[in-house]
Amino acid sequence: MVYVCTMEDDVKIDDLKKISKIGTYSAIDLGGYGGVHMSIERRKKINNITKFALEASKYFNFVKASDEDCLKIFGTKDEKYYGSKLISKNTIASIITLGPKGCLITTKKKQFYFPSISKKIIDITGSGDSFMGGFLSEYLNTNELYESAKYGSAVASILISKTGGVSNDRFPDEIAVRKILTEL
Repeated sequence: MVYVCTMEDDVKIDDLKKISKIGTYSAIDLGGYGGVHMSIERRKKINNITKFALEASKYFNFVKASDEDCLKIFGTKDEKYYGSKLISKNTIASIITLGPKGCLITTKKKQFYFPSISKKIIDITGSGDSFMGGFLSEYLNTNELYESAKYGSAVASILISKTGGVSNDRFPDEIAVRKILTEL
């Protein structure tokens, strides 16, 4: 699995096609490709943010964007619209993270919501990244979108129940994640 998750299109679009073919599967987070991580200065240099984001995502099997990223990329629409727009011929699923509401998974044939399983929210820093790390690792194990969303949500729920920035003691191990999953 290769996962492109930049802060500000640090990986150029011309290189994304090659990068997307490195692993068996590939994923991209659009936060840095028109979403909330892109600076105002950089946004001003791009004529069409929607076209830019769609060009960046079209090579990838999994396309992740937060609802806030989608607002910046597509304007005011609903998450079902966003999820559908991010499907290309290479896409297995688009994942729109919706904060405390969970996420929306969209495939070429269906859409489904997976609710957040978080009980205690202290610090949401890194929650989208931790969700995707869990989602992608579980997809490699199961090839199943629902189970992957559940696992990703469990990973994120542990991370956001603590504070302390990006530190090892904030990240869960598989035993902790599996424990949460047995409690669902």
